[in-house]
Amino acid sequence: MAGPKSPSTDGSSGRRPRLVVLSAEVLDESAPARVPGAAARVRGICEAAVRTGWDVAVLARSAGSGRRHTVLGTVPVVLLPVGGWPLRRPPRRPAARLRRKALRHVAAAVRRGARQARRAHDVARLRPHGLLAAGARGGLERLDGAVRTERVRAARWSAPSELLVHRPRLLALDLAFGPLLERLRPDAVHACGLPTAVAAAHAAARMRATGHRCRWVYEPRRPAGADSAAECVLLHRADAVVTETEARAGALRAEHRLAIAPPVLPATELPYKYAELTGLLPPPADFDAAGRSCRRRAPAPQPDAPQPRWTPLGETPVRLGLGPANHSGQLAEVARAVCAARDDVSAEVFMANAAEKLVHPVDVFLDPRSSYRPHVQLEQLQRVLAGYTHLLADAFRPVFGRLNGPHLEDDLPDLLRSPLRTALLARGSEVRHPARHLERHGADSLFRDAPEEVRRRLTRLAERNRRVAEESGLPVFATTPDLLADLPAGAVWMPLVVDVAAFARGYPVMKRSRPVVLHAPSQRWTKGTERIVPALEELDRRGHVRFELVEGVPRAEVRERVRRADVVVDQFGVGAYGNLACEAMAAGKPVLARLDAAVEAALGVPVPLVNARAGTVRCALEALLDDREEATRIGAAARKFAEEHHDGRRTVQALSAFLGRG
Repeated sequence: MAGPKSPSTDGSSGRRPRLVVLSAEVLDESAPARVPGAAARVRGICEAAVRTGWDVAVLARSAGSGRRHTVLGTVPVVLLPVGGWPLRRPPRRPAARLRRKALRHVAAAVRRGARQARRAHDVARLRPHGLLAAGARGGLERLDGAVRTERVRAARWSAPSELLVHRPRLLALDLAFGPLLERLRPDAVHACGLPTAVAAAHAAARMRATGHRCRWVYEPRRPAGADSAAECVLLHRADAVVTETEARAGALRAEHRLAIAPPVLPATELPYKYAELTGLLPPPADFDAAGRSCRRRAPAPQPDAPQPRWTPLGETPVRLGLGPANHSGQLAEVARAVCAARDDVSAEVFMANAAEKLVHPVDVFLDPRSSYRPHVQLEQLQRVLAGYTHLLADAFRPVFGRLNGPHLEDDLPDLLRSPLRTALLARGSEVRHPARHLERHGADSLFRDAPEEVRRRLTRLAERNRRVAEESGLPVFATTPDLLADLPAGAVWMPLVVDVAAFARGYPVMKRSRPVVLHAPSQRWTKGTERIVPALEELDRRGHVRFELVEGVPRAEVRERVRRADVVVDQFGVGAYGNLACEAMAAGKPVLARLDAAVEAALGVPVPLVNARAGTVRCALEALLDDREEATRIGAAARKFAEEHHDGRRTVQALSAFLGRG
């Protein structure tokens, strides 16, 4: 069959046409398909449709009792559990027959009541209240007529529903596939075999009733002579019928006395059949040499949006996916550092965070508002399982949107069953246990200032994430050394990465008569802001410094202010330095922060920070003002420290065991 000459997208919806393939077989390595070649045929159909430009998903039967997710080549597959009792033992009598029998009993009871009413009417017609008896008689007669009408309806059920009643296996598959199929809102449905054809017919009819145009194609696969009556009904109800072989087409024509035999179409021509049925001509999809789709449907970036600076995902031995939190743009920096150090790695950063969607460079942005839509979830499933060889999942957030649930633990069964190598990345509050942190740091702990509800919530989250890290057995990395105390043994420190070269244009330190002191908290209680602001504001009022409290401004402006500042005041509640301190050190600024002795011991080298507590910030800052040469020396040492430990080389080294030696 000739393909379309000028493909075009579905202009009405602004998305690619969607195809869902239904299979009653278990398309899973643990339970091979019972029909020889069934999985190969489904895979061929899907790959041909994807190459033509369709968005494709497969719904198949699960061998277990729960929903599972996998991929077939490059196509996401949802394995759905099918109800057990209809497949084990059919009912003794068809439901329609039982219903007609019950209605006959009801009608007989109503007739008996009507006869009794007539006798009562004859006795009471000479009495004053005889009119009431006549009314009762009329009501019972009307009820008798309604029951007779229901009996007629029971004997004339529509064909698809009758198929379900007499064939419990079809009913079970319809109940399993129908709800998700209608949520996906496909433009075309390909039903492979009789069991899924009923589900396709019902779902297409219900979607058409709501105004959504959906067409379904039936591909019979039953052995000759099996369930001929049901197949005859479906052959006449399908929008199109196709077969795989000439022998099967001829057998169908002879058995059901068809005017013409169904067309024999190879998998490569089926996508054009869908286009003919739906009137939608999908655009061609780009594929790499291995047959993987190169389509990345991230929203078009704004003109001023940061652009990725790493090797885009392609034909490399290691295809690294990073996401979905990307706090402070750290995943983007890690991707840049790894790709710069290794030619065998390409990377893709995906992000699901509406608050920072254009602040940091990403390849794929996942709008959290659309994470509940099935087609978005299946597209993300395909992106992760079929596109990556390695995955760095940060902040314990789900990597498949809300496909399985709101936590990474919900996605772990699918990740652990796949050949994808997965590692966990801890960022901060999601693993930092409030009670243990208070024990270690006492009055200096950031949780002393945290609201009670926040402490309870973070306690539950930290305990859950530690359990997930322990039970999963996956490699675990932490961006700051203090987090190692709240993670399982074997967790590795993966230093924060900053673009040291980008901060080389920092302004000279301590050359102003009134130095600029900068404090930029992301959240006040995490930085100990309320404890240090009074002292800094007092120094500002006295004219010793110019204090800048930076909150609620774009990230790019924060970085520019760091370059212009003389001193940067970081945090006093965590016990370790964070991303802002790394950027300030890269710019050659002296940094004031509280550094715990255990953290400094874990680093193995002295950190050129001005180590101070919240109550001693004023004294530490006045010491820098009195000895400006020492402040300049600390800034120079800080820049050298950032170059040695936070330019990405140590991070690549920490990831080398996970990624494999390049």
